[in-house]
Amino acid sequence: MLDPRPSLYLRLGGYDALAAFVDDLLSRAISDPRIGVYWKGTSRDSLRRSRQLALDFLCASMGGPAIYLGRDMKTLHDGMGISDADWEVLMRHARKTLTSLAQRECSVTELCEPFPISVPAISRHLRVLESAGLITRRKAGRVHYCRMRPNELQHAADWMVQQRAFWYQQLDSLARYLDEEEP
Repeated sequence: MLDPRPSLYLRLGGYDALAAFVDDLLSRAISDPRIGVYWKGTSRDSLRRSRQLALDFLCASMGGPAIYLGRDMKTLHDGMGISDADWEVLMRHARKTLTSLAQRECSVTELCEPFPISVPAISRHLRVLESAGLITRRKAGRVHYCRMRPNELQHAADWMVQQRAFWYQQLDSLARYLDEEEP
């Protein structure tokens, strides 16, 4: 049976919301003295490409209309020496990013600015997000304001941690199996 709920991609706010997440998280990670070394010496072009690949990966894996053309996560990070402590630092930054993005309140008009669609069309999209429990809305006079709900967004961060653990476990199992099969 098909899941009638909107995809996680849509429930999180789509491309622009995930782009804001990636941009903020990369900025935090690169400037952190504990994990910023992973980006040391990286050219501006390479950073832009890494940013786009990260965004495509998130969009595609959360049910969005993107195609991820990068390497699988295991291959991509193999040999980098990323420790559990490094991963925890990155996840701490991810939580801070989610909290920061979630606390900003925007008017519906502000939300419409980047899109070539009408305010009523945006309002319909916002009603979907509100019914999914991802935003709250309030009205002040004639202006409607929206705010993301950080606890709901935490589910996305938790999902990323689960996916990392799951795929590393699967890839390790596959590697063990392939090692056993070699003559």
